[in-house]
Formats: sequence, C-alpha cells, structure tokens
Amino acid sequence: MWTKVHKNLYTQLDRLGVRQDIFTPLRKHSNPDNNRIDFTVPGSALRFSSVLSGYHRLFFRQKIRKLFRDLDAHGIGGQCDLVHATTLFSDGALAYELFRKYGKPYIVSVRNTDINMFLKYKPHLIFLARKILDNAQRLVFISQSNFDNFFRHPLVTLFALRYWKKALVINNGIDRLWLDNIDRRQRIQAKRILFIGRFDRNKNAVRLIQAFLALHALRPDLKLSLVGSNGPQQHKVESLAARHPDCITFHGPVEAGPALVDICRASDLFAMASHHETFGLVYVEALSQGLPVLFTRGQGIDGSFTEPVGVAVDPSSVADIRRGLEQMIDNYASFTTSELRFDRFMWERIAVRYLDMYRTILSPASPFS
Repeated sequence: MWTKVHKNLYTQLDRLGVRQDIFTPLRKHSNPDNNRIDFTVPGSALRFSSVLSGYHRLFFRQKIRKLFRDLDAHGIGGQCDLVHATTLFSDGALAYELFRKYGKPYIVSVRNTDINMFLKYKPHLIFLARKILDNAQRLVFISQSNFDNFFRHPLVTLFALRYWKKALVINNGIDRLWLDNIDRRQRIQAKRILFIGRFDRNKNAVRLIQAFLALHALRPDLKLSLVGSNGPQQHKVESLAARHPDCITFHGPVEAGPALVDICRASDLFAMASHHETFGLVYVEALSQGLPVLFTRGQGIDGSFTEPVGVAVDPSSVADIRRGLEQMIDNYASFTTSELRFDRFMWERIAVRYLDMYRTILSPASPFS
C-alpha cells in the first residue's frame, strides 16, 4: 500500500539503516514516479505489480493471486527477514502467502477500510482474515478507536482473546511543518470554525455546513472557513459557500506550508465529522496550532487523548453536529491544547518503535520467534 503516510515511515526507517523492499500494486491511473524515495540504504527498492484492472476490484481472491505472482516474480519473498503488511485484507493476504511459501514472519496493520469495508461488506472473507490474524506476529492499530472497533466487531469477538495479546496501538505521525511551528496560545472565544478535507461523502462537509448555518442563524458572528478540493460534493460545497459569502469562506485547495498554518492560526476551532477515519492526522495538526476539535464518535482520534481536546458527534446527524459546535463554543475555555505533548507524533520516534518491534520478533529469544 502507498500513501504519503507510508512514505514518511519508509523514509525514517531508511534513516535508521533498515533495508526495505516495498511492493506496491499499480492501478490504471497510477504514476510510479509519484512514489519515488531516495533510499540511502544499499539494496532498498520500490517494486511494482503489473497494472490491476477493474476486474480485480470485484474479485478479491483473483486479485491476490495475481499480486502474489507479481511479487514472487521479483524474487524478494524468500530473501526478506520480516514482512510488514499495511492492511489486514489486501496486504495481509500477500503476507500470509509469503508465510506459507517461505515461512517469513509478518506483522499486520489494521485500518479503517479493513473494519468498515471488508468486515462489513465482505464477511465471506472472515475465514481468510482469521488465517492472516492467527499467523501474524503482531497486529498494529493506527488509533485507539480502530482497536476498539475491531475487537467489538461481531465477526471478531469470539476470537478476540487470541488476538488481543499481540495487538498494540501506534499512531501515525504529522509532518515537521506542524511540529516545528506548535502554537500554544490560549484563545479566549470561538467564533471562527475551520474545515480541512476532501469534499466527499465520508468527510461530510455538507452536513457540517448545514449544522453551521443553523447555528449561525442564532449566532450571526460565527464564521466558517473551508479548505479542500476534489470529491463528488465539491460543487454543492462551493454553491453553499457562494450563497453565504457573509459567513463562509471557501479557500479551495491549500498546500501544506506556511499559508495553511496561517489559516489554522486565524481560526478558533477545527470541525470535521467524517463517517470513518483510520486516525485523522488533520485533527492532530489542528491541535498543534491550539485549536480544539470536533470529531466523530468512535472514529479517528476518539480515545487517543486523555485531555479534553474537543467534542465527539454523530456524523449522520446535522442536529448533533450543531449541538457539538454549540457545546464547544459555550465551553471553549474548558478545552486543553496548550499542555499536549506532540512528540509521539514525530515520525522519527514512530520509526524507532517499529524497528524495536521488528528486532523483537526476529530475536532468537523472542516469544514470537
């Protein structure tokens, strides 16, 4: 699997001297050049599959067979020491095949799509999932909410005890831009609300706007800023913003950099009621700039902080999103961001945690060996 998050991890592992072979599936519109990493460790490389077709989106097992043939053709499966699968189902199935053929130990990261897409809509794959889980050395969850949702899932609860003992939570990190520019100012009141995200159904910007407008009718001094682009709801978002220029500012896409930091610092609270989130780094980025956050109950960062950093809401309810906004505004002084420690979101430290885990698994004295 390939995202910017994974690139950050691979880059830091490279700086720690880890030799990596990273296998990435290619789809029709993939551009391998976008995945480039300038490795410093000799022998590290990116490896790509041949292009997947629409057929493979429908037939999971055929996709895995094809990807395993492509992976095995690179000749790296029998040479590696450890396999790190970045998803339970798609990547985990490949790791399991490598384990069966070459006996290679593997760890699996469990993500939002594994729980809210595969377990929900493809329950027939639970038998494969159990084989993957049974033979994995460790299960890594990116957020506490993902951990909780996984072990509460009815297809998992009967076998939870055997998986619980090898499960741990390791959050993703945020870019240095945010860590080097932490703002611990304590704002006095909340009038300026900020959303940053893609304009699609999952990020739920339309319901947020509807909740904001209902609240704005009673509190006309409130303002909403929208940062983002793409997604099937972009036209509707732009249309709503255009109809309310007095209280809604549509920024469009803003690249990560000083301009985005400035937009955050010009706001008082961050709001995004996504339907599903693996973790939601944008919440942590907002917190780093002193903004308490409105987030989704049971998703993303829910459960990740013991401090009162914001309010959880039901993303399917405009009324509950409005209630959450009102609660944050009325109790603004009760939220704490100035004392938060962000060192656990440093990619350098996160990579060290992964490396320590790899070494433990590969140690002859390890209970996982």
